[in-house]
Amino acid sequence: MYCQWSQTRGEPNIIEAHLAINCHKVPCDIKEKFLFLVKTRGEVAVSNKKRKVGGDQQLITKYGEVDTIEPIKQLVCDHAVAKFFICCGVSFRIVEHPFFIDMVKSLCLGYNPPTAEKITNDFMYTELANVVVNQSLLLKKSKNLTLGNKIIIIQDLMNFTNYYVCLN
Repeated sequence: MYCQWSQTRGEPNIIEAHLAINCHKVPCDIKEKFLFLVKTRGEVAVSNKKRKVGGDQQLITKYGEVDTIEPIKQLVCDHAVAKFFICCGVSFRIVEHPFFIDMVKSLCLGYNPPTAEKITNDFMYTELANVVVNQSLLLKKSKNLTLGNKIIIIQDLMNFTNYYVCLN
């Protein structure tokens, strides 16, 4: 045990995110393993295969309002919703508002939007882990780095870029 942090329910994704991002007492190698774990948890494999015409493929006219969607489409939609809330600075509580749910249901009846807690715990931590891992990989590839206390790093979370300002 690295710190005194605890939670009431044992959810592995929250524990992994805590060890990867929030816990400062965890050793670097363990932190790095959990960062990669959190980063890869949110990746979705999408097939690029072309579909064959014929067989038991249904006509588009047979598609109507269905009350369920495929799990992969649910995940892609969840990521799009989370990206919207994070990048536009909209409060995560809005996702549970009845008007928002009605709007989403009018667009796709089978889609159930994620909860505010899921956006925070899953998508936000996954994206933060992506940023940290990418910065770590970038620093490992860099050469001739100078360390000092005169450089400020300004993070632009909207565009996921860093600006370096040198104070002399």
